Amino acid sequence: MRPADDAPGATEPQAARHEPVVELGWLVAHALDARQRASVQAARRQVLAALEQALPEFRWRMPLVEWDEPLLTPQEEPVALLKEGARQRAQHHWDYALVITPADLAAYSRPQAMAAPSRSLYAAVLSLARIGARAAPTAPETETGAAPPGAADAADATDEALVGDDDSPADPVAVRRIVALVMHLLGDLNDLPHSEAPDSYMHLPAGPAALDAMRHFDEEQRLQLREELQATADVRLEELPRAARQARWRFYLRALWIGREEVASAVLQAHPWQFPFRLSGLSTAALSTLIVLLTAAEGWELGMSQPAGTIVALSLLALLGTCAFIIHRQRLLLHPPRSGPLTEQVVFSNAAVVIVVLLGMLITYLALFGLALTLSQTLYPDTLVRGWAASLEGAITLRHYLSLAGFTAATGIIIGALGASFEGQQYFQHVAFVDEEL
Repeated sequence: MRPADDAPGATEPQAARHEPVVELGWLVAHALDARQRASVQAARRQVLAALEQALPEFRWRMPLVEWDEPLLTPQEEPVALLKEGARQRAQHHWDYALVITPADLAAYSRPQAMAAPSRSLYAAVLSLARIGARAAPTAPETETGAAPPGAADAADATDEALVGDDDSPADPVAVRRIVALVMHLLGDLNDLPHSEAPDSYMHLPAGPAALDAMRHFDEEQRLQLREELQATADVRLEELPRAARQARWRFYLRALWIGREEVASAVLQAHPWQFPFRLSGLSTAALSTLIVLLTAAEGWELGMSQPAGTIVALSLLALLGTCAFIIHRQRLLLHPPRSGPLTEQVVFSNAAVVIVVLLGMLITYLALFGLALTLSQTLYPDTLVRGWAASLEGAITLRHYLSLAGFTAATGIIIGALGASFEGQQYFQHVAFVDEEL
């Protein structure tokens, strides 16, 4: 890693400025060619200038770190780059991290992806391979992606390192589309809703060409962004003098109370209700278990004979146990830098992913419960049920069917968790961390 000067825009005395600081760190992953480097440099100047104009009450800083490793494969997993961005964000105490890569991004919900945000990691990844940039011209051309007057001073000395020695001109198409994507991703990371207006930064682009029309935030979006950023720019808990002396559990509790709205927003962005549909291993194993239990007399006998308290306890243990197993197996928790303290953002990220997995498993449990209850009461005649549950005394009532459904659902999510453990770790982390593919 080669860090750049991390104080762009600091050309005037720090003491003379009292605006809250917002840091959007740019991490250039892998080596870029000269034209890509120039395009990123020009786009970074334009983003900085546009944000300073749209939200002048904040002091914007855009530090840059270059990752000097060669690109070994033409396609990268978004979650791997997002986690590296989150690590750099925690190490450098940025508010957000933007990872830029020349590689194509692996996509799971659409044919291809230009970018992917992660609210829980406070990071986003952007691919230069999918923005439809033009090839380098054979003759010199003017850099039409240049920033407005004054923006160059704000971009800091790292621009010179990023441009390269051959003074290659930036691609104006790439610059324009990088700017639009970065602004859209910033809005996503601050929970701005998508817009139907094609000229809004928050329009959901159907492809690279749609980025050309995305030019601004409307007034309502600016107000919401201002409110979100005001909370982001506040002093973090770990920066308070007493934070270093706090026990970890106290820090977690205080941080969760402070960031309860951010955690809730990150959970909603992750769409935990889609867990059963996106994790085929989980769903297949759980449904297979349900079918086996509902077609075997032993399953009916065992399920209907359990008291209500046992079913409730079994269900709670199954939910908590499967969540802990999945989180550990898929390595979903983040850890603070070895040389640094526990941070608010690590707490927020870990809390969000735990809640996402817990809700995902709860939704799977409820789906299995409802399906088992419906099938057991509609497909099986009373005479057959009585024959299969011969040890029961008295009439078979709704309570027995509820016990059977609870037993089946609890067993189903336990087996489903084992099936989910066979999901690729990258894919499972993609489901847990990536909010959407653009």
